[in-house]
Amino acid sequence: MAIKTTDAAWRRSLRAASFRGVGFKVDASDRETGRRAVTHEFPGRDVPYTEDLGRKARSYAVEAYVLGPDYMPARDALLKACEDEGPGRLVTPWAGEVLVVCTGCRLRESKTDGGMATFSLTFSEAGEAASPSGSAKPGALASSRADSAMDSADDVLDRDLALDGQPEPVLRDALSAVRGMASAARGVRSVVADPEGFASHLDLIDGMSVADLANAVPSDLMRPLFADSGDISSSSHTARSGEMLSLAASTPTVTVPEGAGTMRTTSAMNAQVLADYQRRAATAEAARSAALSTPASRADAATLREG
Repeated sequence: MAIKTTDAAWRRSLRAASFRGVGFKVDASDRETGRRAVTHEFPGRDVPYTEDLGRKARSYAVEAYVLGPDYMPARDALLKACEDEGPGRLVTPWAGEVLVVCTGCRLRESKTDGGMATFSLTFSEAGEAASPSGSAKPGALASSRADSAMDSADDVLDRDLALDGQPEPVLRDALSAVRGMASAARGVRSVVADPEGFASHLDLIDGMSVADLANAVPSDLMRPLFADSGDISSSSHTARSGEMLSLAASTPTVTVPEGAGTMRTTSAMNAQVLADYQRRAATAEAARSAALSTPASRADAATLREG
């Protein structure tokens, strides 16, 4: 809906449109932004969990045109600007100046609109490549992302594993699932930073009672089964990555039964939460070790990439 106003102050603040210094006319443009997110939905639960992964790249859509008896040179200049390699400066009356990459350019000319060329242009925010100062530790970025993935998995586990106030049969089933995960880790893992500490933690889980589990923080029990890469050599990370991939692949498949009683349903949902944690944690640690490893051969490198 057009709004009539006698105040032309906003018009005076508008800038002439251009891309890479090539001017054009524009009556309207669109800008899109938002957040990148992944929504996790669990069977039998009404409330999802949406994981925020950061801001989306901003994108711009511009309906541009050039006109006049000698419009063709201006048309060709704008077409070339859109086809040139690399980012360029886009100026629109409303968004101001932004550094973008032209991702789409559709040109239209017709006899009906003689002396005029219209462009449907799309642009994406160019951003910038990471340029850390100094000497970066190999795999530092991947390790940081693995930490974030583990923290996210911990948060979901602590929130969704139903232990508080549950009857003993539900706690007994949960303890059995926890011990099953510990047993899977014991059977697969041989590359650990602290073998004695890892073995001690496995013994702690083996000796737990349902009362111990009810009072425990789930992530404090589960994370040490996966996240212990601190003092592992780069040559050993190749084997560790393979072990973690095997642990992720061995995640049990859990189905929540339809029409089951409350205790059976809760036990199945707990088993599903623990299985999801095993898959997420093992995958995150596999990615960490793949980034920190030094493959002994091209075959090992290919295995890491394909894993």
